[in-house]
This record gives sequence, C-alpha cells and structure tokens, in this order.
Amino acid sequence: MPADLMTAADGSLFSGRASSSQKALILVRIAADGTRTRATIPDHLAYYMGPMAATGTAVYVGTDVIGRFTDAKDELVRVDASTLRLTKRITLPANVGPLVTDGASLWGAVGDRVVRFDPVSLAERAAVVIPGLDLAPSGSGLIFSMSKGSTGLWVAAGNADRAFLYRLDPVGLAIRSRTRVPGGPEQGLSVVASSRAVWWIGPTGVRRVDPATGSFQRLVTVEGGLESAVAREDGLVLFLGDLHSIALTDARGRIVARSDELGDLGSGMRLDGRSLWMNRGLGIVRFVLADVPLGT
Repeated sequence: MPADLMTAADGSLFSGRASSSQKALILVRIAADGTRTRATIPDHLAYYMGPMAATGTAVYVGTDVIGRFTDAKDELVRVDASTLRLTKRITLPANVGPLVTDGASLWGAVGDRVVRFDPVSLAERAAVVIPGLDLAPSGSGLIFSMSKGSTGLWVAAGNADRAFLYRLDPVGLAIRSRTRVPGGPEQGLSVVASSRAVWWIGPTGVRRVDPATGSFQRLVTVEGGLESAVAREDGLVLFLGDLHSIALTDARGRIVARSDELGDLGSGMRLDGRSLWMNRGLGIVRFVLADVPLGT
C-alpha cells in the first residue's frame, strides 16, 4: 500500500494503511484541529488498496491487485465519511486506477476503461474504453492521471515514451478531444484541473492546457525538482523536492511565492480549500496557504 494513501474533503484528511495482518484497512480521519477518528475495516485485499477519493459524505478506495500473488478480483469500496463504516463493496474485472469525485458522480479508471459510478450504490452509469492501451508490462501504457474541470473530465493515458491527454464528457464519457503530450520520454507526471484552469505537470515544468480544445501552451520551466502539483484557482501549488519546499504560481505558471525549506516532505499533496496536507517523515502535516494573488 502506498505511504501516501490519503485524500481530503470538507475540512478533513482521510488516511489509510493496511493492518499488520494485511487483512484489514485502517482508516483515519483527521480534522483541521487535529482531532483523530480511527476505524478498522476488514478486507483481505487491504494490502493492494491505493487509489482514493473523498467527499464530505463518503470515502472511496480501490485496489490494484497483483495477479501473480492472488487470484482475487479487484474491488472498489465506499465508506461513510462520518462513521467510517463500510457501506458498499463491489468487485471489478481489472485494476482500479485514479479515482475522482465531485459528490454527484464518481469516476475511476478500471483497466483500459474510464467508468462513471453512482456515488452511493457504485453502480456503473457509463463507461468508455481509452483506445490503444495495452496493459501488459511491456505494452503501450495505462491510465495514470485523471482530474475533473469545468469543461470535462481530463484523462492522461500512455507510457513514458508516448502519452495522450483526453477530454471526456463527464456524463456520457464521450471523447471530446485527444491531444498528444509534447516532449520526449518521461513527458509528464499528471493532469490537474480546477474550475478555472487545466494544467499538465511534467518533470521539468508546467504547461497550461486550453480547456476547450485540449491543446498545450508553452512550457514554463520550474527549477528545484518538481515532483507534484495541485490546481488552486487559476494557478498551482507545487512541491519542489530538491528544495524541500512548497511554491505557488500565478495563472501563467510562474512562481510567485515559495516557502523556506520544510524538511522531509513526501510528494503526495492533497488540497482542501486553503488546507494543504502532505506526508512528512512518518506523519502527516497540514499547511494553511497564504492569500497570494494568483491572477495575471
């Protein structure tokens, strides 16, 4: 299970890990004031749980089962965000990739498909196959990033040599645009979107994406070891691994504020309002973002 198995929503962080027996998911809710609530949810696939998303009412966790170790099917679970009790579990025919929710719907990558689930029953409401993906280890890649913006559901798929960015209709999941990601090997890390902007995050910098066409704007180089980013209003929050610091950008991707050295931070970031949650050492730390002008 990844060390940064966490998600944030409605003022709280939800963090999970497998129990010592690896037969249960230990889920912890941490409020902004530091109050913690813990629950143990029996599940023989807890070791394989990874993709996670949340709203104020539910936490969703998927699995990434390794076939050579078990013949169990992958699953998706729903946990009540208040009681931390399991409310629904379904099995799925392939590994669960990125999960995204806006409260009204839940989207997830399942093998080479993007699926829209009912957020309560987890019933499948729509699905689309992302073309050209070969999920074998030596194949043409997988769905590795997904984000919901105002103009659609953004999906990044492929591998280090060749990747594409798709814009999907969030309801029916029809493909509205498909754009080759510019650059060479290790072209990108993720796509992140807010209600006001869409960004492509690469190993050396960021590119704004036209929300209507999916076309990429020029690369804005970021120094300091860009490891991860989340969208905030028109700009971004960046984690610079070489500098052990957090930076804010404006609407053009230019850094306008940067923190001092913050110690041993992990690259996983979850943004909820002004609260930024990150791993630090064996724990989790919450930062409150300052009001820095992010417009042009």
